Amino acid sequence: MNSQDLKQQAIEVIQRACDADETRRALNSLEDVLSADGADAEAWYWYGEGLISLRDFEKAAGAFEKATTFNPGHDEAWSSLGSLLHNIAGDLEAAELAFKGAIEVNPKNSRAWSGLGSLLHDMTRLPEAAEACRKVLELDPQAAAQWNELGEILSELGDNEAAGDAFRAAVQVMRDQPKAWCQLAEHLSAYIEDYEGARDAYEQALLLDPKNVEAWTGLAEVLETLGNEEGAQLAAGKVKAIEAAASAHGLLAMDEKADAAAGFRRAIHFDRTDVHSAMKLADLSAELGDWDAAIAAMRQAIEHDPENALAWCKLGDVLTSSMQQLEDARAAYEEAIRIRPGYVEAWTGLGEALRLLDDDGGASAALRKAEELKAHDTTGGN
Repeated sequence: MNSQDLKQQAIEVIQRACDADETRRALNSLEDVLSADGADAEAWYWYGEGLISLRDFEKAAGAFEKATTFNPGHDEAWSSLGSLLHNIAGDLEAAELAFKGAIEVNPKNSRAWSGLGSLLHDMTRLPEAAEACRKVLELDPQAAAQWNELGEILSELGDNEAAGDAFRAAVQVMRDQPKAWCQLAEHLSAYIEDYEGARDAYEQALLLDPKNVEAWTGLAEVLETLGNEEGAQLAAGKVKAIEAAASAHGLLAMDEKADAAAGFRRAIHFDRTDVHSAMKLADLSAELGDWDAAIAAMRQAIEHDPENALAWCKLGDVLTSSMQQLEDARAAYEEAIRIRPGYVEAWTGLGEALRLLDDDGGASAALRKAEELKAHDTTGGN
């Protein structure tokens, strides 16, 4: 393979963001290319990009410097160098020179303008930062992150009306991103005192991500300001429940089942509508032999999600496994089947419950139904 083909192949690997081993092999190929032609700026640039993916930032900066030395017109190399100098090395003055070097070569390089805007923002040179953000948005009006940064800068400059317009523009670009709605809500609350608008924005974020801690926290504060104490307490409880559940999942990953169960119990204490945590608690309680806790958790899950076929089936499983309330187990399986007629596991569970109730004919019929469903649906009806 000739040098150009070797270089192109290595570049394609780095562009695909492959795993570390493939990236190292690509870098080895670029080293061979550079051994043959040490002034190949494009090879130096992609060598630097590959090093960034391996988090070797110091060597990457050196590679970008080589690229700009051998080709001062390589605007992407200037941009990458600026990003490293700003975000890793903290050399703000040198980063500014690098970003401006990219822009001098290519005034339409939106990445360089974006990097320069963030840099100037960090340097509290706010009017210049706002101008850089506007340059990005001239080039790419769909750059939602830039609208948000412009909104933050304008807020700091005290231009609250223009800042609100920027945050609203960000939401229009990425209506499906909770972060954009949260930033709009924070601005409406903190700078304009439009608490109803902030409430609506936080609620929109939560429609997109019901577990968004930032949105629940902000909503709790806004509702308290609006005098809705009950709503504020419910929102604050959501935050505690989400944090407790996250901690419980971490404990479960370490096989600390008793502590994980306690964590899920805390989660549903703070938020009785947390069906997922209730079901996890039921599973763990059953594993730990605490059948009463498992049954109570599943009943709580069903109370708040009565059309959840999985919850009904799990309740049936717990009741059957504990040999408690077998008639209730039968009823739970039948409810799961009502909601999801093709639910193989529910039909199987119903067959077992009926067998334990000495209804051999009913048990045989339920198990036959489960087998028929398996034969016609490899997904088990789920």
